[in-house]
Amino acid sequence: MRSDLAECKFYSLSRNLFNKKINLNTRTLMLNALVRSRLLYSCQTWSCTKAQMNNVNATYVSFIRKMVKGGYRRKVNSWAYVFTNEDLLKMAGTENIHSFVGKQQLKFVTKIIRKDNTSIQKRMLFNNNEAIKRGPKTNLMSTILKSGQTLESVYALAWK
Repeated sequence: MRSDLAECKFYSLSRNLFNKKINLNTRTLMLNALVRSRLLYSCQTWSCTKAQMNNVNATYVSFIRKMVKGGYRRKVNSWAYVFTNEDLLKMAGTENIHSFVGKQQLKFVTKIIRKDNTSIQKRMLFNNNEAIKRGPKTNLMSTILKSGQTLESVYALAWK
């Protein structure tokens, strides 16, 4: 659904986004402001699997690939593209969706940490009720901690 909304907005702006006379960095700023914002609306509260995030990232990189001249050009006698996804992101001067969403989630968690202890959002974030559901935890706090952040570093960021 989000991909459809973002794609619809992308093609409504295609006249400007495909215009090679406009600098790629300027077009990327337009893409991030008007299309990526639709694609990632409320991403700070998402609890996605890696496969779901890979799909969202593939959608975003395909937008950039369409904007770059020769973005879909293939290597000779190969199915591989001339430009890798990392090359495209570097050319456009942007970051991949995984790191962007990670930063947004970290900012959101630090905002919740600064709230009062009686806040319902804070109580929900730090809920440690083990009896609810078996299996791996997929809440936002566990996602932040799995990304390599420690609880102490998140607290330190919250009170900067």
